Amino acid sequence: MKEIDSRKDKILIVLAIYTIGVLLGLLVLFLRIIGVIRVLNWDRFPKYHRNPELFKNGLIVVSNHPSLLEPLLVSALFFGQYIIHPFKLSPWNIPEEKNYKRWYWRWASVRIVWVNRKNSKKARQTFIKVKDTVNSGGIVVIFPEGGRTFKREKLYSRTGNKQIAILQEGIGLLIRKTNAPVLFIWVEGSDEFFPNTIWIEGKRSRFPFPRFWKKITIKVGHTVSFEKVSKEEITQQVAAHLLKLADEEE
Repeated sequence: MKEIDSRKDKILIVLAIYTIGVLLGLLVLFLRIIGVIRVLNWDRFPKYHRNPELFKNGLIVVSNHPSLLEPLLVSALFFGQYIIHPFKLSPWNIPEEKNYKRWYWRWASVRIVWVNRKNSKKARQTFIKVKDTVNSGGIVVIFPEGGRTFKREKLYSRTGNKQIAILQEGIGLLIRKTNAPVLFIWVEGSDEFFPNTIWIEGKRSRFPFPRFWKKITIKVGHTVSFEKVSKEEITQQVAAHLLKLADEEE
């Protein structure tokens, strides 16, 4: 049965990557070409063909989360690589079960680990699955703020111009348990391109439409390996790396 499930998952991955994944990657590439999306420091982005050893123990991609777009934007950065290595380099996402577990996300289910933070048993199961995914060499995209930035208590950068929500300590624990390298990504402007107008203060608001005259900037940070200190210390270091990247001059 496991062998059948594995074969089925591989078929679904190929179908998802070579349909939705390619369309998504091409859309982001097109938006980059016409200047709607800018990617800064692209030379820092890890390339499998240049450094396969970096991916050997998995890769954790950490990003801020100003809007609903980041899971798609960050995953699409791997476009040129996952079309060549769909099983190795197609990223995993960890969305909130209550917000995103819908029929129209079924196409991506083979690369999603659902999380339910209000159920401690399910949260532990999710953590174990994510840890095992990283340990087996997978790429996992994580938004450690625990949701979109605007909803939560904030931390501010050194300049005071950038902000993130206080990070969940699960990111520190995951890094500590896996010892995987961490790639930092900073996204800004996505909340102006695609406004946060769904479920404001628990009430459904109008559906947001893309504002193509607004610009999105994606900053690629360095890939960092952390020392094995406490989860609290690692979490603080992750927040510091994100905010330092946010303050980098364009």
